[in-house]
Amino acid sequence: MPDHPTIRTKPAQPIELTQSIQLYSLQPYTMPAIFVGLILFVVIFNEAKLRGQDAFKDFNATQVFRDMNAEAVAAAQKPLVNSWWDRHVQNSLREVQPLPTDLHTILYLAVHHSNQIKIAKADPLIRETAIQEADSAFDWVRYLNTAWNDTSEPVSNSLTVGGNQNRFNDTVFQGTGGARRTTRSGGQLDISQRFGWQDNNSQFFIPNDQATGRLTMSYTHPLMRGRGAAYNNAIVFLAQVDTEVANNEFLATLQDELLEITRAYWNLHLERAVLAHQLRLYLRTKEIYQTLSARQTVDTQGTQLILAASALENRRADLIRAQTAVTNSETRLRGMINAQELGNSDQMELIPVEPLPTFQYHTDLQNEIQIAIQNRPEVRAAVQQVKAGSLRLGVAQHELMPVLNLVTQGYLSGLQGDSDFGEAFTDQFSVGRPSYSVGLQYELPVGNRLAKARVCRRQHELERLQSEYARALQAVQTEVDIAVRELNTSRREITAKSRALAAAEAEVTTIEQRWQRMIDGSGTSSLNLESLLRAQERVTAAEREYVTARLTYSLAMVNMKRANGTLLQSEAISVSPSCNGQGCNDIVIDKAQSVPMETFQMVPQAGESMNIFTGQAPAPNLNVTPTPASKQWDSVVVNSDSDEGVRVADGSFNADAGPRSPWRGSSAGSSDTVKTEPDGPVFSDLPRY
Repeated sequence: MPDHPTIRTKPAQPIELTQSIQLYSLQPYTMPAIFVGLILFVVIFNEAKLRGQDAFKDFNATQVFRDMNAEAVAAAQKPLVNSWWDRHVQNSLREVQPLPTDLHTILYLAVHHSNQIKIAKADPLIRETAIQEADSAFDWVRYLNTAWNDTSEPVSNSLTVGGNQNRFNDTVFQGTGGARRTTRSGGQLDISQRFGWQDNNSQFFIPNDQATGRLTMSYTHPLMRGRGAAYNNAIVFLAQVDTEVANNEFLATLQDELLEITRAYWNLHLERAVLAHQLRLYLRTKEIYQTLSARQTVDTQGTQLILAASALENRRADLIRAQTAVTNSETRLRGMINAQELGNSDQMELIPVEPLPTFQYHTDLQNEIQIAIQNRPEVRAAVQQVKAGSLRLGVAQHELMPVLNLVTQGYLSGLQGDSDFGEAFTDQFSVGRPSYSVGLQYELPVGNRLAKARVCRRQHELERLQSEYARALQAVQTEVDIAVRELNTSRREITAKSRALAAAEAEVTTIEQRWQRMIDGSGTSSLNLESLLRAQERVTAAEREYVTARLTYSLAMVNMKRANGTLLQSEAISVSPSCNGQGCNDIVIDKAQSVPMETFQMVPQAGESMNIFTGQAPAPNLNVTPTPASKQWDSVVVNSDSDEGVRVADGSFNADAGPRSPWRGSSAGSSDTVKTEPDGPVFSDLPRY
């Protein structure tokens, strides 16, 4: 008889996990084995689960991003399509007069009416007056001096009057008129004519009633310190540079203001789109509430109706706020433009009709940086500041020399009695010979510490300006780098947001269908209703994120043009002076039809300098042919250690031409022959000392 008899039982039912194993007998010693097997199964299952979770901690980021980029590039090739809310954005939302506006109209009104732009353009005009002020030092000065002296003094010497007279009575009148000026080479020229009349009681005064005349010309010319047109015109040259800096600062401010106005315009588009989203969400919720209210006596639970009513009132509040946000955006845009044509919010409704871009703007970082260096006003302003610092250093080094002046004077004189001024004037040229004098003046401070200190100061100032120039270049490169990256990222973000919106819409559709099938008041129906309301909110949020991505891409393209300095050209905005015979008294800003963004490309060739201050509306074809002078990059090097000051290729400063207005003939700063080198700009039009 066996030790463990077999226990026969009724066959067990098949187990679902195996579907094939049936237990007809059970040995007692098999129970521990089954228990151990279950434990091993749980341990192995948990380890596999943990390994699956840890697998996401071990990844190749480069490969992930490469796959994402490949998907984004493929998706970016597809043109963007319009959304359902676009027609609502361009439809009237209030019971006032609609005013459709595109971006071209907004910018046109801005350049003519914006107070911020008017304030900015006043600064170059103010600084330009300094040119005439500095140049007026070389104007002719007319003068006239007269004096009448009647003297009566006691006589201490009998030879003074002769005879027995004890007082000397003398009457003298003198009148001198002439003209003097400082020449552009540093000389002092003075031409004068003096007439005099004198009579007294002296017996030795012959003839009586004397009329005198003297024609005098004097000229003092510096031989060392103060010589040359370059030194004496330095103040005029610095005023011109300062005006050109103001012009470039104005251009930078103008582009920044246009960018902000564009941002405000697209923000109005965004708020109107959000209002359409909130309207749709409100109507969806209202439909749910009405459906539940109609079934209230049948199977609708009170909690469902309360939940729908709460959601409806919250969305009604959001709708009210969205409607106010649209009006506020209109008001901000009107405030920035300040044009009466736009009316006010109670009279007109601004409706943005500018279509969102559907194309992809291709960029190349190095090309954009090259364009920015040639066109950004900040770089040109920094170049002008270094130019001014180089000029000041040259002036300071020039002042190390001693003062050595050649002083000359010559005159013609005539004299007649009986107050005959006519004959006295004639005798100047017919009687006697000219008188003259020649001499030298020398002056040099002991140690010359003042001049040396100024040279040291100007050297440090120039080094600082060169560092500021390098900083400006780096700032522009950084800004362009970020602008290019933001442009590419925003385009890829549109694709991602579009997919997220599609997924959210699919979720709402699924949950809504489930809720419609189970709208019986059960607990499951309440959960479906709450899920549906939350899913609708997610769709509205996804719609807002998608339209925000679209508008971000539009602004990124405008910001790209501002970053590379071509915003004015692409928007066909011209800046020109309004001048008359007495100077330029205004800056005229105008706007033509914009250049399409997809066709606007600026690729400067080596050595080209693209000008913004054109004085006329820019043409779409911006291939600039450099002048021969602009190719001479090796013509000058700023050298602060040279005893000769600043070395230049030629002394091209025209000493007799008068002040050069930055408006005259070309754009502000366009007369400079400048090459932007890493160690600092190089000039070819600085004067030689």
